Amino acid sequence: TGEAATRIATRCQSISRQVTPPTNALVAVLPDALSHPFYITDSDNLGDLRELIGRVLDSDVVVLLQSEEVLFRPWCLLELYAAATAGIPIVALACSGKGYDFAAAEDYLLHLDTSLPAANPSAAGVLEANDAPVLRVAQVLWACLPNIISVPLNSSGSENVIRVAVADLVKAMQRANAIPVP
Repeated sequence: TGEAATRIATRCQSISRQVTPPTNALVAVLPDALSHPFYITDSDNLGDLRELIGRVLDSDVVVLLQSEEVLFRPWCLLELYAAATAGIPIVALACSGKGYDFAAAEDYLLHLDTSLPAANPSAAGVLEANDAPVLRVAQVLWACLPNIISVPLNSSGSENVIRVAVADLVKAMQRANAIPVP
């Protein structure tokens, strides 16, 4: 985006044991790989969860840390939905060993109106309360997320392996384009 700073919103399951290693790997290496400032959006860093959407809308690219339960979390869905509908590119980072199943995620999104309440009974209410109807979120995310080619990250790898993955992530962020939403 020219001279504008590259702003990245990353989010995945707050700070949970499943995600901490990939998030820590990014925090340790990403600043050296980027020439512009970035921030990691996490519910632990905010006084009001509604600020998450503002942070996403202020970003040039959103990085999705793919893990088994990321799509069960309503705030993650809201952030991805906000990015997609605002034309903000999404780059996916496949966190090895974190259980993200691409085919299951696509099917889950296709049937979000029934799969989300089964996975997280209060999640649909959070979406609706934030002006994101479940069927619209499903339509938008199903059209976008399965079409993103993920960058692999093995956060248990050596520092060199992580640095290469982050370099690949930075390249993907620089090339990223928004996927048109239906």
